[in-house]
Amino acid sequence: MEVDIRKGIDDTINSKVQIFHEKTRNGIVLFEKDKFPKILNSSYDPLILNIINCSFIIKNNLNEFFSIIEPFVEFNQVKNIFEIEDSKVSEFKKTLSGINAMSGIELLEIMPADGKSEHQVFLNKIGANASSLIVKGNGNILNLQNFNSKINKKFDITFSNNLLHDNSSIEDEKHSNSYRSMELYAVLSNFTKKGGYSIHCHGAYISSLHETYFQFLGFKVIDYFRVETGPYNFGIILKKLNNKEITSKEFDYLYAEMKKRNPIRYR
Repeated sequence: MEVDIRKGIDDTINSKVQIFHEKTRNGIVLFEKDKFPKILNSSYDPLILNIINCSFIIKNNLNEFFSIIEPFVEFNQVKNIFEIEDSKVSEFKKTLSGINAMSGIELLEIMPADGKSEHQVFLNKIGANASSLIVKGNGNILNLQNFNSKINKKFDITFSNNLLHDNSSIEDEKHSNSYRSMELYAVLSNFTKKGGYSIHCHGAYISSLHETYFQFLGFKVIDYFRVETGPYNFGIILKKLNNKEITSKEFDYLYAEMKKRNPIRYR
């Protein structure tokens, strides 16, 4: 995506334009590991700005996003500094709320039973319409057989946090966690509108190695990144390119084929 960043930021410091070009991909602002702005001071911080950023792409208004974020970003090309200082985050949040930054955007989060809700309160405060589904609770497991009975609509942005890795939040008795994670990506694809985005962080099953699989789901990998150090701290941004919905039968066939090729990874 070509973005006329000069229309969106104050480029009195010439290096700002170059840095913004270097730090964006397909219109997404990419912060370095551990440099995500601490909007909520929680594990959701790496997701929040990406969600807001993607909402402006969906609304075809990226230049406004860059004009909003630019006054709060510290630039230093020599030292490779591109971050929002903690002291500026409070004012940044006020600015986002004041312009109703996510007005009209439909969000869906799939989350563990012990997931927090403060991030949804904040996203709703800046104009989003946020919904959530518990992946596993009271014996009920979200899967390709029942997702339509949970919510029968599609969303501009879907996301998850602290979910797609080996933990009790995705386990069932019949399938491995690898199977369950791949299945949840398929569920999220089915929930995501054409032209929408699916964003995930803090998971071991978030991997650039799944790119061919994501293509089958109708997703394009926009960015694959590390959130921080640790075995589960990866993130990924996916764009839904079409209206494809995958069935349970299709998924089982595909997973069996993946398992044939790599029985250790897809156990």
